[in-house]
Amino acid sequence: MKYRMLQRRRRPSQADFQENCLLTGLYGHRKINELLRQAVLEAHEGGHEVSVLFLDVDDFKPINEHYGYEAGDLVLKSVAGVLCRALRSGDFIGRFGGDEFLVVLPDTTAQEAELLAEGLQQRLREQRFLAKKNEEALPVTVSIGVAEYPRDASAAQELVAVAQQALEQAEHDGVAKLQRRTVSYRSFLENASRILELYLLSLKDKDTYTVEHSEDVAEYVGILAAALGLPESMQAELRVAGLFHDIGKVLIPDPILKKPGRLTQEEYVSMKCHVTISHDILAKHYTSQVMRDGVMHHHERYDGTGYPRGLCGEEIPLAGRILAIADSFSAMTLDRSYRKCKTIEAAIGELRRCAGTQFDPELVSVFCQELESRHAIRA
Repeated sequence: MKYRMLQRRRRPSQADFQENCLLTGLYGHRKINELLRQAVLEAHEGGHEVSVLFLDVDDFKPINEHYGYEAGDLVLKSVAGVLCRALRSGDFIGRFGGDEFLVVLPDTTAQEAELLAEGLQQRLREQRFLAKKNEEALPVTVSIGVAEYPRDASAAQELVAVAQQALEQAEHDGVAKLQRRTVSYRSFLENASRILELYLLSLKDKDTYTVEHSEDVAEYVGILAAALGLPESMQAELRVAGLFHDIGKVLIPDPILKKPGRLTQEEYVSMKCHVTISHDILAKHYTSQVMRDGVMHHHERYDGTGYPRGLCGEEIPLAGRILAIADSFSAMTLDRSYRKCKTIEAAIGELRRCAGTQFDPELVSVFCQELESRHAIRA
């Protein structure tokens, strides 16, 4: 099962299956991504730049809640109209999803893209959106992340991820902001890792098993992500998530963390907090949604009986479903003070037994087949 199949199965929206978004008339999610990939390919072959703008409508949720969804739709259509009028011939505009838009700017440097973005923000500030007749006009603003190929990323999906990171930073700074990524995507991952490694060192002093386990999880996540054919940028994010998925245990009391026997109900409640602590630590360093999803949801179960939110099936983000398999496989194949590890064959058998209840059955199948191939195990 390759990444394209997984993309078709993720919480499908109308924008995914239409050439154009029916609400705004812009390109839909799938089409704008295709156009971006083509623009990056042409930029690579021609030796020139391509930049993207990732836009998010500020405070869109309160508009829906206060004025109703019809007003929200009107705002989205109006923003789309401003985008179409402001951009140049040869630029591509798509509704990425929800209140997010992606603009592809072929043969454009980041500096030129920033000027365009500032012009867009000015046009929107001058525009007034009427939610209903005889009501006060709504001021609508957008925050924008800017990224450039090849300076900031080496592939289309990396470019989007960098622009999303820039958008998150812009929104952190305040509404109607513009943010340019000044480091490459790989540098961002390396910098985040260096900061988070300090947490790992603290955790190693508390519990050496958790650190060894986390290194294994990162390796197994990488194996599964590669077998699925995920984009290289996402594979890198998932490996980082695997390495730091238990980082929140640095704040779990030692008597609970190191207890060899079964935890009491009260202790188990405390232990479960490590996923939200891990998420919050990662979020402070502006890591990607993929990473945060992985650490937050790797204890969800496919049948909905896991934690922290009790999500089931494909409600669980893909990163969480991948990490759940890698986490369990590592736990089964490492010795603990109170039990011996399982053999690889036995651990594979346990994954298959729990497919459909604890784990995504399709991901289990891919992972087990890959391990059997690597270790010459007969299924």
